[in-house]
Amino acid sequence: MRKLGYLATVDGYDSLRPPAFDLMLVVISTLGAVLASIQPIARPQVAARIILDPTLFAVTLFLALRGSSGLAGLVQRGILQVYMSYPVSRSTVHATLFISRVLAPAALLMISPLVVTAVMLWPVVSRGLVEYMLVYAGYLIQAVFYGSVFMMISLVARSPGTSSVSSITFYFAYNVIHVILSAVGQALSSSTLIAISDSMMFYYMMYRSLLDVNISIINLALVPAMLVVVYAMSHLYFTRRFEPR
Repeated sequence: MRKLGYLATVDGYDSLRPPAFDLMLVVISTLGAVLASIQPIARPQVAARIILDPTLFAVTLFLALRGSSGLAGLVQRGILQVYMSYPVSRSTVHATLFISRVLAPAALLMISPLVVTAVMLWPVVSRGLVEYMLVYAGYLIQAVFYGSVFMMISLVARSPGTSSVSSITFYFAYNVIHVILSAVGQALSSSTLIAISDSMMFYYMMYRSLLDVNISIINLALVPAMLVVVYAMSHLYFTRRFEPR
């Protein structure tokens, strides 16, 4: 754990160094303040969703443009080879990259507008702080899923430009599939297709469940299951097949 912490600190500084991360943090926090002030909000779950809907898009772009391309840049510049020369296992290096390139940026960027909103709307948020944070957890898991896919893409592509374009393409393709499944499901009155479409957006399932809508555990499990699978595939590729050039 000590070695993991040291390596995560080193790579985390590269991933979160200013000005890109600082500017994104300020922009997202300001966005949260603006959205919280322009419309009446009575429920903490609703407040969290209003703030996090646009935040998720911004965070996803950050993970694609800074996280994915940054990781590919580590490979291209030979820095990842230096990481792998440390007396730590490949599993430790992979976990470090996941924390510093995916989990930490997503968690920090998504919590900042919630903190601002909680300060501005504390009488509302205080009535359901647990629900407020559960909505955050739903959006965070969705963002980490996207980031995990981007990480896998960057390890395979090894080119910052290719990684960025491929990551953004995946994000939009995923959302297009979600919309198509929903539209076809409604046109055919197919509850199965609609359920699959809804399940692709974990944050939406979490939000609806907190509004006392009956949600199947299968619907809630799809994105977390895909996250686990993608992480396992990325870990397997990095530890057994990845060779720095």
